[in-house]
Amino acid sequence: MRTEVGNSSKIGRVRVIFSLPTRNLGTLFPKSITPPSHLAYVEWFTKFSQKPEPHMGLYRAKPQLCKDGSRATSVIPLEAIQRSAHLYPK
Repeated sequence: MRTEVGNSSKIGRVRVIFSLPTRNLGTLFPKSITPPSHLAYVEWFTKFSQKPEPHMGLYRAKPQLCKDGSRATSVIPLEAIQRSAHLYPK
């Protein structure tokens, strides 16, 4: 996903893609905004490590955590996702 501030990419794992019922859009968005047709629930990861792991040759990213230790998550418009990548577990 490209962020508006700094225009940098972020690593995220899409957990679910969904849309909101039309009848609820008026309570969630002002009339001046056209709501996105599809949304994605995303878990965020840290930036890739500077160097690849020596034994695998892959770059490491870890789950981004909030101050309370929970995972950093967001609901974003599906069209904000720019490309896919494979994330391998530890």
